[in-house]
Amino acid sequence: MRSPLEDEDRPTLAFALSLVAGLLMFVEGIYLSIAASVVSSAGFVGAGDILGGLGFVGAFFGFIVILLAIFLFRNPEAHVGYGVAILVLSLLSFFGGGGFLVGVLLGVIGGILAIIYQVPGSIPLPYSSPAVGYLRPCPKCGSNLAVGASYCHTCGQAVTPEIPA
Repeated sequence: MRSPLEDEDRPTLAFALSLVAGLLMFVEGIYLSIAASVVSSAGFVGAGDILGGLGFVGAFFGFIVILLAIFLFRNPEAHVGYGVAILVLSLLSFFGGGGFLVGVLLGVIGGILAIIYQVPGSIPLPYSSPAVGYLRPCPKCGSNLAVGASYCHTCGQAVTPEIPA
């Protein structure tokens, strides 16, 4: 029996890119926070405050993007919402350093891939107008097929369209 983490029906590329983007944003935020304390101790308090603020924003957005990437992997059915959130936060993280700018790029790509991800089994219904009451079983999974269906809406099995006499 496979564990849920081994399931192949997940947006793994979107997850991986978003996770790396979040990690880069978080690391840069920590780096900027450390740089802020060094600059402040050197007597440049104003510059240290700015760097500290940028560091906090970067680390915060990075942490949220990491969480969103994990949620995307665990719940691929909500891929659009997670993808939009990853995309928006990645763009906004530019104001916190953007994960050495590579984080912004990876986050944008990961967010877009999450948005356009196709959930397996969500094949649209065939474009036909079935006759009322006429259904036949899918040869692969047994689901009811509509008249004129060229594939099963449940499992995606291609079938020969059958029109009742």
